[in-house]
Amino acid sequence: MNMPTKYRVKPSIWMGAIFAVALFFLPAVAGLPFAGLPKPLYMLISTALVVVIAVGIAAALGWLRPLLFEPNRVKGVLPMLFAFGPVLYIVYCTVSTDWAVLPTTTIVLALLSGLYSGAWEELMFRGALLIGIRGNLKEVWVAVITAVAFGLLHSINFVAEPGAETGYQVVYAIMVGFAFYAIRRVTGSIFFCMVVHMLNNAMESMAEHSNATIATLASGFSMANIIFIAGLVLGIIGAVVVIRRTPQVSLLAPTTPSHALR
Repeated sequence: MNMPTKYRVKPSIWMGAIFAVALFFLPAVAGLPFAGLPKPLYMLISTALVVVIAVGIAAALGWLRPLLFEPNRVKGVLPMLFAFGPVLYIVYCTVSTDWAVLPTTTIVLALLSGLYSGAWEELMFRGALLIGIRGNLKEVWVAVITAVAFGLLHSINFVAEPGAETGYQVVYAIMVGFAFYAIRRVTGSIFFCMVVHMLNNAMESMAEHSNATIATLASGFSMANIIFIAGLVLGIIGAVVVIRRTPQVSLLAPTTPSHALR
């Protein structure tokens, strides 16, 4: 994948943060005229607005290609297997769901909600913020800061549900943030992060609606939590592996030939 040799606006932590904050607020504001529409249609329009706004800002900054694609994909079966560790929990939720009791509307809304959150949050954290941090710091900080910021976003849930359960969600989001970072690195694209993120949210929601046991603090040492935590640990190991292989990633195309990663 060819990377640009220069940008209209140089990537930096502050520009990445401003871009991410814009993605946090602008889609919600732009979606206000559509709030009265049926929920499935509203979710589709909201997702489209997120993508259009992200692509528009990235194109204006000259960040579009690195927003969507990795300049140095980490190859190898082992890093790929580790990075996709959270898929174990997606499989568990899929198998545990009693599909017979789920109305079609519940399934559709869960998928559309997952699509929205997957696109929105990945473009914010594994997109805008990642590029900005990468403009100044090594990959270990790219992974840590994007994962922690992703987790802190979920602390908003303390408003509706104060207590240990929300704290558990924040910790989980930080851990899975490392896995999503690793997925971007091993696949070479943010799109796979979006898909795994979408499926994780959607399948867990459907499992919960069918009264299956899902990973929560209250479910203790359940099979759901064991599989859930195992997948997160694998994802974190995946992040460590890719960082060790490429501790520094250049956002600019090299001016001289470089050797392919082995």
